[in-house]
Amino acid sequence: MALRLSQTGLNLIKQFEGCLLKAYKCPAGIWTIGYGHTGSAKEGQVISQKQADDLLEKDVQKFVEGVNRFIKVELNQNQFDALVSFAFNCGLGSLQSSTLLNFINIKQFDKAALEFDKWNKVRNPKTKQLEVSTGLTRRRSEEKALFNTPVIKTEEKKGEIVLNLMNLNGSQFQMLAKVYENARKKGLLSSDKWEKKASDKTLTVDEATFLNGVILGSLIK
Repeated sequence: MALRLSQTGLNLIKQFEGCLLKAYKCPAGIWTIGYGHTGSAKEGQVISQKQADDLLEKDVQKFVEGVNRFIKVELNQNQFDALVSFAFNCGLGSLQSSTLLNFINIKQFDKAALEFDKWNKVRNPKTKQLEVSTGLTRRRSEEKALFNTPVIKTEEKKGEIVLNLMNLNGSQFQMLAKVYENARKKGLLSSDKWEKKASDKTLTVDEATFLNGVILGSLIK
């Protein structure tokens, strides 16, 4: 079943694209407005924030559809959102021909995550050489972190929430383990039940809700 971009994924794109409500010429000399929209932008144009948001949602749809076409395996929502952000920035063609996509489609998610870091360079117009971009390095880091963040799926059982951790890759499990441990040290998880919860992989409704918020909140400010 085709996935849709979540609000978390949309916020990640917004965070790095930035938004200008008055039309401007980009470095390539193209009139641009809102979150990098070029289709209908023209000199002197001014739009509202809502119009900018609407344009972004329309612009991002082709990347959502493209990622859905390219992916041949099941992804969780965070993995999908990270790939849409990547494609929106680098282009669908770059994703389609990438080793990142190849690793995903053979379910080598740990190796796929490492590929994000390689896409952090821009070509210097003067020297014509590829150079590391601080902004792209930050963006790739955020996308990789989101890609590695497990989606906490829960089901009710005897008044508790049972976490579905069966499909986590190594990086995702390590990240989740760190969140657990930090929450325990801060007293946000019941210390006396920590060992049992760790071994049983069970959390209360409040604890599961808190952890999910910590994981996503730490990525998307």
